[in-house]
Amino acid sequence: MSLPLHAALLVLLIFAPSACWANMGIPVGAFSLAWSVLLLIPVIFAEGWVLHSDLKISYWRALGTATPANILSTLLGGVLAIFITIPLMAPDTAASAVVQLVLFIPLFYLSRAIESRYSRWSLNRLDPSEVRRSVHRANLVTYAMLVIFVITRFLKSWYVNGYIMW
Repeated sequence: MSLPLHAALLVLLIFAPSACWANMGIPVGAFSLAWSVLLLIPVIFAEGWVLHSDLKISYWRALGTATPANILSTLLGGVLAIFITIPLMAPDTAASAVVQLVLFIPLFYLSRAIESRYSRWSLNRLDPSEVRRSVHRANLVTYAMLVIFVITRFLKSWYVNGYIMW
């Protein structure tokens, strides 16, 4: 992928936040566009860091791959994520937290497949199996972040209300 296309995708990320219904798992756990955009930023940096560490490429090249891969994952999975999140637009309850955590499983695999395919194309001079492994690890890190976010939000709700809302 040429540098101008990478730059164009980065501009899309910055200036079109409505396109950032990120990483398919993010809107399921976030409930709002603002949180989705905010959560996309650390996801990109975390995945870039994993790609940089695993594949021994520059951090900028890793970010240049992680950013469009996550945007692509977002765009391709956005409709699916929106339809999944509409029924979950309930207050923070134990049941909605459990449903979100369960939905993260198929969304993890879908995100990983999309990002792996893009990353193997973008980093075509590297061993495809190494790229696939690194993308898998990167998605494990970011979905762990999402799980922590959902659990923390549930615990906060429990603490604020003084009881578990089912």
